[in-house]
Amino acid sequence: MPTEVGLLANLRELYFFGNSISGPLPSEIGLASQLREIRLSNTNMQGTLPEELYTGLNNNLRRLHLNECNFSGKIGSSLGLLTNLVRLNLANNHYHGTIPNEIETLTGLKQLLVNGNNLSGTVPVSVCQNFAYLEHDKLAEVSLVADCLPNTATGVPDIQCASDGCTSCCDETGVCLAN
Repeated sequence: MPTEVGLLANLRELYFFGNSISGPLPSEIGLASQLREIRLSNTNMQGTLPEELYTGLNNNLRRLHLNECNFSGKIGSSLGLLTNLVRLNLANNHYHGTIPNEIETLTGLKQLLVNGNNLSGTVPVSVCQNFAYLEHDKLAEVSLVADCLPNTATGVPDIQCASDGCTSCCDETGVCLAN
């Protein structure tokens, strides 16, 4: 992707879905501050996400679809700066580590897809509780690799999968915190 993408001051949507574009996401992407949606799914993009993605697009970005690329590294804590984010799809990449606690600040998040990565750990309970308020037909879109609270005796997450695809979060006694 050319670095000149940052010069497109009025760009609101960036779609390269299924394109053969490759290489890292340029840091200049953060200069296109009017971006509301980025959809780079199914491309050959790679590397880590630049900090400027979070710091430059924090006011307007609502949808970030970076699934099925070759992005790697850890999901940065600066993700929490994207406070208007509604949909986040990072599925089927090469991310590792944990989902950052700063994701709690994304109170409007309605879709979180992180499956197909090498993530571990826990997801803040408040995030799971936000998903409890999804419209019923959207519940199937929720996909969490890590559960909210691991069982304190075994360290293994307690997961209850409902038929609608939503993961419920349970405490160490098996009491559900979100349905």
